[in-house]
Amino acid sequence: MSSGEKNVVVVADANVLLSAISGKAASKAFLVEELKVITTRFTLSEVEEYAPRFASKYQIPLDEIFKTISDLDVEIQEPPDYQEYISQAQTLIGDPDDVELGALA
Repeated sequence: MSSGEKNVVVVADANVLLSAISGKAASKAFLVEELKVITTRFTLSEVEEYAPRFASKYQIPLDEIFKTISDLDVEIQEPPDYQEYISQAQTLIGDPDDVELGALA
């Protein structure tokens, strides 16, 4: 991450991260200096889980996928950072897999 302060924070889900890895439109978000991209540890594990299927579909070597994941300018947030918002997110979000991301947002 650059040394300057980021003015805008966005929460990225697994689809955005996978899109960025493939060089699709979402990758441009990681180039905007004022933009800080954050996600949850759980979301990152989803990306890693889908990486082999993604690599096969887009014919990208798996080791390249994992290198790109580690090189993304994304800040990983841990559960204690958003724990106080989990119950509110559970009320608002129907998909249990998205609760942590909703709490972070």
